[in-house]
Amino acid sequence: MSVTRDEKAKLFRSLHFHHGEMPLVLLNAWDAASAAMFAHFGAPAIGLTSTGLAHVAGYAQGEQLPAEALLKAVAHICDVTDLPVSVDIEDGLGATAEQTAERACALLELGVVGLNIEDGVDPVTEKLRPPQAAAERIAAIRARAERARLPVFINARTDTYLAVAVAVNHRFEETVSRVALYQASGADGAFVPGLSHLEEIAHLVRRIDLPLNIDAGLPNVPTVGALALAGVRRVSVGSGLLQAACSHVEDIARELLDRGTYHSLRESLRPAALDGFALR
Repeated sequence: MSVTRDEKAKLFRSLHFHHGEMPLVLLNAWDAASAAMFAHFGAPAIGLTSTGLAHVAGYAQGEQLPAEALLKAVAHICDVTDLPVSVDIEDGLGATAEQTAERACALLELGVVGLNIEDGVDPVTEKLRPPQAAAERIAAIRARAERARLPVFINARTDTYLAVAVAVNHRFEETVSRVALYQASGADGAFVPGLSHLEEIAHLVRRIDLPLNIDAGLPNVPTVGALALAGVRRVSVGSGLLQAACSHVEDIARELLDRGTYHSLRESLRPAALDGFALR
């Protein structure tokens, strides 16, 4: 029996609140095949990497993937798994909060039950964008989703630990302030990529009221077990799995093209691994 959207949404939300247990570990897929494979491995839910979705379609990251192409890719992914699916919509996929809400709800209509939205860093100035814009988009998504009766877990990302223009001694309090604003606007979770010091992570968990998501795809991040003890409720890897896969393919291809040998390929071959790509 197919799992309903409401059931997926309820499950996805509950996975963030199993206090005393391990955090939700999200493997971030980039297409239907990788999503089906991660489901085959036993993942409890599927996260989608915006960078990966763009790259496999031939586009650069940074909202270069056309909205129509994104919807098509996500529809295919939702069709191959009954697991809850969460999509990264970067800073909103639109020029206005209304457009963001419209495109977000188009994803929810496909069966998506989670959304990541970020404040982000201005690529020209390298400064963190003002929080009000992200707050308005979060509020617009929440309002429109509630009117349409579309359940959604909104994970608000702040790039306070990635923006080089944020002073090191100010970024913690800036993070707390932004998370509070995003929560008041309708966010359900907080995502702080770049945060890796365990004591600081535990301190942030105590200062905020939302389940904390840590990006394990970045350097020096503690183990899932250590993050669990610090109170982290969600661990994701962004485009890390796709980057690792591409790096391995590069090694195989260079050996074959440059030396005409197949050692890397033969050492990696596991024909049964293709079972994880079995689509409907």
